[in-house]
Amino acid sequence: MKHRLLLSGLGVLLALSGCSEPATEVACDAPATIKLVKESVNSVLLMQTGADDSVEFAYELTAIDTQETNTETGALVCSADLAVTIKDENLNDTLNTAINYSVELNEADKTLYVKVFENTP
Repeated sequence: MKHRLLLSGLGVLLALSGCSEPATEVACDAPATIKLVKESVNSVLLMQTGADDSVEFAYELTAIDTQETNTETGALVCSADLAVTIKDENLNDTLNTAINYSVELNEADKTLYVKVFENTP
């Protein structure tokens, strides 16, 4: 039951963000973008659920799609299906949810910024 509560914390994802080492590519499905999305989700999930470092989660993004492109800034708005699995020898519980995220490259320092937010109907 505790594990299900941990995963239910994902339902309240709102406006989490991360930044990368210097990057050259801005794409919804770029490895650096996906890595930042997963790191951001992990951070907020641990924070919102109060889980400690002994709880491990696995993240998988599928059905990644570009929803919008800002022609002035090059920023993208993306959508994806996110599967979060709690890695536990007694339980492999998975939550699937749709998410949106934006990705933008800061031209000055080539830092990639990602912002993940809840997919609302």
